[in-house]
Amino acid sequence: VLAAGNPVATEENAGLNDVTLDAAVIAEQVALHGTVRCTGGLTVAAGGTLTSWTWAGPEVTVEGLLRNQGAIADGAHPVTVIARGDVDNTGTLSAAALVLAAAGEQRLGIGPGVAAAAVVLRSGLDLTGGQWFRDGVALPGETATDLVLAGAGPDQLGTYQYAADGLDSRPIHLVPALDTTDVPLAAGAALAQNHPNPFNPATTISFALPRAGAAQLVVYDLAGREVERLLDGPVAAGAHQVAWQPRGLASGVYVYRLRAPGVDLARRCLLLK
Repeated sequence: VLAAGNPVATEENAGLNDVTLDAAVIAEQVALHGTVRCTGGLTVAAGGTLTSWTWAGPEVTVEGLLRNQGAIADGAHPVTVIARGDVDNTGTLSAAALVLAAAGEQRLGIGPGVAAAAVVLRSGLDLTGGQWFRDGVALPGETATDLVLAGAGPDQLGTYQYAADGLDSRPIHLVPALDTTDVPLAAGAALAQNHPNPFNPATTISFALPRAGAAQLVVYDLAGREVERLLDGPVAAGAHQVAWQPRGLASGVYVYRLRAPGVDLARRCLLLK
């Protein structure tokens, strides 16, 4: 269904099942069931409700921005929403599950709070035995590749990453709203995983800055000691690469950190000798 920004609707006991909606708007109550794919983003407008059909529930995958200004809620059956882009929630989101499953960096603007029974953060790393971190602090006992939160409110705000075998997952940011000024990645800053990784003897670190300014790219050991400063000075806006060939360092995990005005990003790498 090529909605092109127009509303879609269901009437009486009808429900949409196994369809693809492109750039759709839900402006009233719409019942879904089965597999529903939303390309070009999805907007649940104020006064609109996305819910389950009377006799079955849906799994709704949204590619692009999911903007919820109305309600996403279970009906007689649970509703699962899989978000492959950012989520901007300013309404009521009380579905059974909201799964954050983008391929790269992702943001959830919680707005008044997300009351989904499960907010699932998918790391994207198929590596067991790792550890989840929130703002760089380990979350005790959270070692599975997916992190499941019981809803998302002010106490859950922060940047989440899963680390395993010297690799860091994509960052997932839980923020008050998508238009807040404390989310630097909205402006286009990025710090890529070094390549190759693990590495010996050299690796390349790629990053991007949304605007020109002073920047630092520094490598630390796991004790927080600086081991090498790869960049310290003015940098133009855009994409950049820095080669690193460490000398005199032992095998192990190291952290490289990019700092610039409004930007503070870090990743881990593994040196093997």
